Amino acid sequence: MAQNTKAVFTDSVQIVAGQYFGKDILGYDYYAKNNILYKQKKSEKREYKNLSLGEIHSVDLINPLKILIFYKEFNSVVLLDNQLSEIMKITLNGFNLVAQTCSVASQNRFWIYDNLSNQLVLFDYLNKKANPINQPFKNTFKYYNSHYNYWMRISEENEIYTYDNYGKVTQSGKIPTFEEILITDSGKILFTSSGNLYLYQVDKNTAIHIFSFEKKIEKFDFKNGFLTLFTGDVLYNYKINLP
Repeated sequence: MAQNTKAVFTDSVQIVAGQYFGKDILGYDYYAKNNILYKQKKSEKREYKNLSLGEIHSVDLINPLKILIFYKEFNSVVLLDNQLSEIMKITLNGFNLVAQTCSVASQNRFWIYDNLSNQLVLFDYLNKKANPINQPFKNTFKYYNSHYNYWMRISEENEIYTYDNYGKVTQSGKIPTFEEILITDSGKILFTSSGNLYLYQVDKNTAIHIFSFEKKIEKFDFKNGFLTLFTGDVLYNYKINLP
């Protein structure tokens, strides 16, 4: 472990939520209750529901003008605009894909981990083409995150792998044991362990302690220098300058 970095409390917000998905770059929080997606910032609140598609599995917020909702049970994806109105609904069954994960990639594509082939796929949703970009994985993974131009996973052995748009894979170290983890949009890795939050520096193989938190952290997010902790009914916001 290395030196501490300072976290400054800014405010807290009480919400009624079963799932918390994070903040977008404009500062809106996204969460779900009874499979209804909510978007909230101060007194402004919007919602989207499509109960026929079952449980919301994940929400990709990288582009607040094109929000991706993945309904794993029905192998379906919905794209929403910034008002939470539907742009497009796509069922993946007709493309011989069974998605375990789905997130936004560049050039009107999705990153999809396909359970049928155990491969990472770039799916062009406008031209309806699926392009596998790597050999089947030899093991499963416990966490993933993506950006427009790369997809990252952490294996069951805590090894970090990064894939680019062409399928090139880079293995970049091994992270310490964690409870919850986040790979930020800038590639920084934050994780919790025994009530403590750490920043893991891959190049130095070093974990920097950020701070301790008394309540159980169910989910957390980091955007634009602000850390948000979700404890089940409250969002706690902190300003943090990460190295």
